[in-house]
Amino acid sequence: LAFSGLATANLRLFGDLGQQLNLVKAHPWVRGMRVTLSVDNVFNSRQRVRDATGATPISFQPDYLDALGRTVRISVRKLFF
Repeated sequence: LAFSGLATANLRLFGDLGQQLNLVKAHPWVRGMRVTLSVDNVFNSRQRVRDATGATPISFQPDYLDALGRTVRISVRKLFF
């Protein structure tokens, strides 16, 4: 079997809303809150597997190797004081 190379890039951005004093004064419930945006496998890279005939074996189909592909998540964390 021949396996192609695989490189993935991930991205994570977060904002600590509790550090924004003007925002906390206007909206006290924002204190202790963090918002995160994360993207895994930004370019949706997948590994290719070929046998001697150039076909992809059933157990190495792209959806079996990486069922999720690119994932985007938004999360909110709140600390209660």
